[in-house]
Formats: sequence, structure tokens, C-alpha cells
Amino acid sequence: MEYIKKSFHKINKDKKLDTINEIIAELSKIRNSLKINLDGNDLLEFIEFDKSEVETSIPVLKQEYRNLNYSEDESNYNQEELMELNYLKEYIKKEEKKLEILNDIQNITVDKDKNYDHNEGWQTTERSIKIIVKFKNNITLKINFDHQYNAYDGSEDFYKYIYLYKDDNELKKNVDYHIEDNKYYNGKKLNKNFNSMSNFKKNLENQDLENLTEEELISILHNSKKESETNKKAILENEKNKNTSWSFLLNEIINKLGDKEKFMDYFD
Repeated sequence: MEYIKKSFHKINKDKKLDTINEIIAELSKIRNSLKINLDGNDLLEFIEFDKSEVETSIPVLKQEYRNLNYSEDESNYNQEELMELNYLKEYIKKEEKKLEILNDIQNITVDKDKNYDHNEGWQTTERSIKIIVKFKNNITLKINFDHQYNAYDGSEDFYKYIYLYKDDNELKKNVDYHIEDNKYYNGKKLNKNFNSMSNFKKNLENQDLENLTEEELISILHNSKKESETNKKAILENEKNKNTSWSFLLNEIINKLGDKEKFMDYFD
């Protein structure tokens, strides 16, 4: 601070006001940046993804599991003990998954904003939360929640907008990601309701059945079977890779902020 004061006194008197405005503008940027990042940490805490808590809980849970797990033979446990062991095992997996996701996050920022607009007598109060999460694999999530309250008639609107990017290119729905039961998943959406017989029938639809030779029929059957096996492999691969760090975190954010009451709890 002393250095700044000395440097400031050396500035030409006519330029001092401009210099003060520049300093204020730069400090405001730094302050806003710090606030946005702090709000990012607050969000992680709100959705129970606080890194320090997760790191602390894992060894404690593992020790508790070891203390209870005194035998490899399940017959040595009563039903209550088995339920507690299974609960702890799943809880540890969940916390380890959280830590994996947190380690994949490169940066998370949150910007909360509240505005009032007379809006031709409708007196609209708008609250918005803009969340940006950047992951180490160049995936970026942009999640916007928007709540509008009209004092004129007490009506409310609540919206959420989800944008997904890879290397700054927006991902395409049902190609790069898909939605099932209001949850987001990695990869394209595949039809799982098929079998070899239905595939065979489909391949016969445009065929002249009366003039098909036995060899042609066997060839269609063989190709249908190969297509079914290829589809099954694609589904297995898709299922294996559909849950990623970005999808886990996005679904958790939507779960914790995805309705008006939860949104307002976090906003306030």
C-alpha cells in the first residue's frame, strides 16, 4: 500500500483521476472474480460435494467398515449387521465417486443476480443463477436457472437451461449425450428394446418372401444375428460409459436446485 501511495504521488495531477478510476475498475474485477469463485465453492458445499469433508469422511468410513467386517462368511452376521455393512460399502463408493468427480473439476464459478423491473405494472422480480463448470477433459457445463415473480398477480415462472460443450463446441442431444428420466448421460441414445428375432423380421419387411431362396433366407438370418450382436456390444459400451464426472455432477446440481423451493433456498 505504501508503494502504491508513493507511485500515485508521482503521477501527473491531470491523470490522477483517470488512474484512480482504472485502479477501482481493476479491483472491482478482482473482487467480482473472487466472489464468483467463492460462490462456486458454496455451491459444492450446498450439494454435499465439499472436497475437504469428502476427503475426511472416506478414511473414517473405511475404518468403521473394517471394524464391523470381522468375517468373510456372511452366515456369521445377522440381518442388521449385513445391512449396515452393505450400507457402509455403498456409502464409501459414493464418497469415492464424489472425490473422483471433484478431482476432475478444473474450475467452477457461480454468478447470482437479482433484478427488479416495473414491467408495465407487472412488477417482475427476477432471480438468476449462472453456473459454469470446466472439467479437465475440456468438457464445459453451463447451467442457468431463472426464477421470475410477478407481484401484480402473484404468478411465478421457473426455467432451467443446460448447455454442454467439448473443446468449445456445443454437444448434440442424442448424439453426444442423451436424457433418460430427466437425467443427463454421456453418449447417444440407443434403442434397447430389440432382439434377434425382431431384427430378423424387420430385415424381411421389404423382401419378396415367396421368391426368396433358402440360401438368401439363411443369409438374412445370419446378417440379422450379426447386427443384433453388434447392437448388443454398442449398448454394453454405451452403458459402461454413460456415467461420467460431468453427468454425475450435472444431475446432482439439477436434483438440488431443479425446483423453485430448492432454488430459493440456495439463492438466499
